[in-house]
Amino acid sequence: MKKQLFCALSFLFLSCFNFMYAQVWEEYADSARIFSDKEQFKSSILYYSKALDLLKNDSAGTLTYARISNSLGAVYYYTGNLERAEQDFLISKAIREKILGIQHPDYLTICNNLASLYKEMGLYDKAEPLYLQTLQTREKILGKMHISYAESCNNLGSFYFQLGQLEKAEPLFLQTKNILEQKVGKQNVNYASTCTNLGVVYHELGRYDKSEAFLLEAKNISEKLKGKQSINYATICNDLAGLYVDIGQYQKAEALYVEAKEIREKVLGKEHPDYAQNCDNLAALYDIIGNQKKAEPLYLEAKNIREKVLGKENPEYTTSCNNLGLFYYGLQQFDKAEKLLLEGKEIEEKIFGKSNSEYATTCHNLAIVYEDLNKYDKAEELYIESKNIREKILGNQHSLYSSSCVALANLYWNINRYDKASQLFNEAFQINSNQLKSIFDFTNELEKFQFIDNIAGKGAMFHSFYYSNKNQLKDNLSFNVSLFNRGLILSSNQQLKKAIFNSGALSTGKIYQDWTELKKQLSFWYSKPKEQQTTKLKELETKASEMEKQLTKVSSQFKDEQAKKDIKWNDIQQSLKENEAVIEFVEFNYYTGRRWTDSTFYVAQVLKKNMTSPELVFLFEKKELVTLLSNTGNNKNENIKKLYTRGAGEDINNNATGSVYQLVWKPLEKYLTGTDKIYFAPAGLLHRISFAALPINSKEVLSDKYRLVQLNTTASVVDRSLNTINVTDKIALYGGINYTADPGVLKKSIANYTIAKGNIRSVPDDITRGNSWNELPGTQVEIDGIKKESSVRYSVSVLSGSNATEESVKALDGKNSPAVLHIATHGFFFADPKDKKRDRVEKDFESSGRAFKQADDPLLRSGLLFAGANNAWQNKPVEGMEDGILTSYEVSNLYLPNTKLVVLSACETALGDIQGSEGVYGLQRAFKMAGAQNLMMSLWKVPDNETAEFMQVFYKNIFIKQSISDAFFNAQSLMKNKYRNDPYKWAAWILVR
Repeated sequence: MKKQLFCALSFLFLSCFNFMYAQVWEEYADSARIFSDKEQFKSSILYYSKALDLLKNDSAGTLTYARISNSLGAVYYYTGNLERAEQDFLISKAIREKILGIQHPDYLTICNNLASLYKEMGLYDKAEPLYLQTLQTREKILGKMHISYAESCNNLGSFYFQLGQLEKAEPLFLQTKNILEQKVGKQNVNYASTCTNLGVVYHELGRYDKSEAFLLEAKNISEKLKGKQSINYATICNDLAGLYVDIGQYQKAEALYVEAKEIREKVLGKEHPDYAQNCDNLAALYDIIGNQKKAEPLYLEAKNIREKVLGKENPEYTTSCNNLGLFYYGLQQFDKAEKLLLEGKEIEEKIFGKSNSEYATTCHNLAIVYEDLNKYDKAEELYIESKNIREKILGNQHSLYSSSCVALANLYWNINRYDKASQLFNEAFQINSNQLKSIFDFTNELEKFQFIDNIAGKGAMFHSFYYSNKNQLKDNLSFNVSLFNRGLILSSNQQLKKAIFNSGALSTGKIYQDWTELKKQLSFWYSKPKEQQTTKLKELETKASEMEKQLTKVSSQFKDEQAKKDIKWNDIQQSLKENEAVIEFVEFNYYTGRRWTDSTFYVAQVLKKNMTSPELVFLFEKKELVTLLSNTGNNKNENIKKLYTRGAGEDINNNATGSVYQLVWKPLEKYLTGTDKIYFAPAGLLHRISFAALPINSKEVLSDKYRLVQLNTTASVVDRSLNTINVTDKIALYGGINYTADPGVLKKSIANYTIAKGNIRSVPDDITRGNSWNELPGTQVEIDGIKKESSVRYSVSVLSGSNATEESVKALDGKNSPAVLHIATHGFFFADPKDKKRDRVEKDFESSGRAFKQADDPLLRSGLLFAGANNAWQNKPVEGMEDGILTSYEVSNLYLPNTKLVVLSACETALGDIQGSEGVYGLQRAFKMAGAQNLMMSLWKVPDNETAEFMQVFYKNIFIKQSISDAFFNAQSLMKNKYRNDPYKWAAWILVR
């Protein structure tokens, strides 16, 4: 997809209008200028031509004639009639040279304009001498701070950009920007054009944060000065869209491309090269997102326009050959693809030579075709040529260079040259990692997701390669890939909050405060059905998004350097003891080296102290586990018994007991000899498995044989610190909550909490039709038992009844966060509305909670209930206070820096949407985002009595100074031995660090 610089074309008019005589030709010229300013170019051409016709008789060799010829040539340039523009420019140049000499500013202006024309025509040998002559002469006679010198810097910079010489273009544009900023200020169309040019250069260099900043600045200035229907504005939209394509923000890109295309069609018509460019770019975007029906006609329209207007010996035409060739390759029409790509390559070589980025791209695309045709020698030669050019021009950290590495690695994979493939995959992974970190330093959460999903998601390809060829390889990059990708966005969010609170910067803190207030407003509107949501919701989302990006940029300089360090498998190995092992589970879509399949594989990376490298073990295909989990019956208790208590060793195809063990764990046993403690991080559906309860045989379960420690990422093994609860730590207990609390009592309960006006959330009117949440008397027993175990030495606060309000939880934000937050209440999680299957809670409230059920964000479909929740749930919200329904979205907005442990003693609090390497989206995700170090949650609903018993044992261990991990393990062991034949009563609880 080709980007086009604006090149500050408004400079073409700088010296065009200095008419001396009030005659008819002057009236024509004035009218032409007015039409040109309004971008009514047909009328402008007509009146400039009339003016010249009147002057021909007695003024054909005058400066006046030269000036109008220059202006007419500029309009022809704008409208794509380059041959006619050349004629007028040459006439103007000849007159000025004869009368004024070669050092006069007006002569230099026409030289500059003629050079820009030749650049557009691809006549680079004619353009460069004129640009250099203009620049050097202006520097000599005007100095380096003159506005005309800035013009020459800008246009020479755009010339070098088009040749792919970015290292020459960047300093020229920066010099232009500096001059214009000082001489004319930032609210100037030429300053905006220079920002556009810098934005495109930095885009090509892969410095996306700088690119976006310059392009957005240019767009805002252009909109303010010229409005949204100008060519200038359309060009900036086009370039900004190109950036968003390359960082995976396709919706933004499409809107901008469509906007630019409509403007150019209206102003320039359908036979202009700029309009063709928009057709081509929009087609390429549709091709990327799989909408080939929209793509092909746009590709063909662009190619036809370029051939007709520019001819075939033009870079724009070769762009069409390249894009259309790759398009036909995607349709498996190899003959068409090869023909177009060869045509483009031949023309590009003739125009640019072999050291050009566009030429490199065509070589790369042609190699893809040859590889698919099994012409490996040709493919290899072209891949290497493209890779070398990109390294020379763009550097070895650019995304295009990385693409060359990946493509060549796949080729070597297919021809069994595994060591070369591994080396290239490793190099690509390092580049992608650095690029991703750079992207994460200026994007918000949604944009991070889009970048990973659309651009940087090569992890599955790497895993496929190392899985397929593990016996032929000396190293195992797959483990490091998994470590790097696991919880990337979660980690970034955690670091953002930590950096802000640790920076002490008042300005940053103020932005953060405003941002959280905005998110509270969003939470209010998200809780309403879509038909009730305000029309301003999009505006609020955009504002919050931009503030988040601003925070990300500012706070990146305060981030903990240790947190930025990438943990590798050998770092983990050094932290292991002889009796310990690490298992990093991985889920990935399988790639063959040529094609993506419909198979999702689960593998495990096993690491022990004495291993030379991690062992990659295949486990199963996803559909096998899905079958087991879905064929267990309708009764929840019976399901758990079938999965966890019947004898192991029966055939998994018969869905017998132990089948989950055989599928998930048995393949690992031979690598775990001599191990009794295992750190593991689940992936995908394994988040729903209670590993502790997996039966080894009819008498033993997995936790009888191993001490299991569940982690969010196995990189945590490097941190061996033990979390213990000290007598100085604060403990907050919630339970025995009154869900139908009296409104008057509730208002008294929240009197001590600060409530921001306008941000009180209430549940929508139609949330219920008579359903409600029952009281949980067992939770009062639970927290009373914990309070009793704590004795007088610990600082324990108990919030129950009407005092257990949502406001009180939100008041724990920041420095008020307790070391232990224990919440015993109802929890809910609604399945993805796009999924036809619904969970038990959703069925219980068939006609209620519609806003929550319909939400796309899983953090809005899960939550916890507090005092007075039934008031809102029964369509009786209490004005002036929160509704008592704390969604995961709201939890994620909290910051709990002091919280060592959160216990969610509620129904299925460990569940949620599973989203790739980011893990489980629900309450688990929310409290991790808030900063909780350890989470204790349930996989299913445990009976009240056994829950209270488990908690009492767990906290007894905590209060005798056992670490959180030891306290959990010992409590789980006691409950397991007591209820060995009924895992329903003990195995639901998991502790995740």
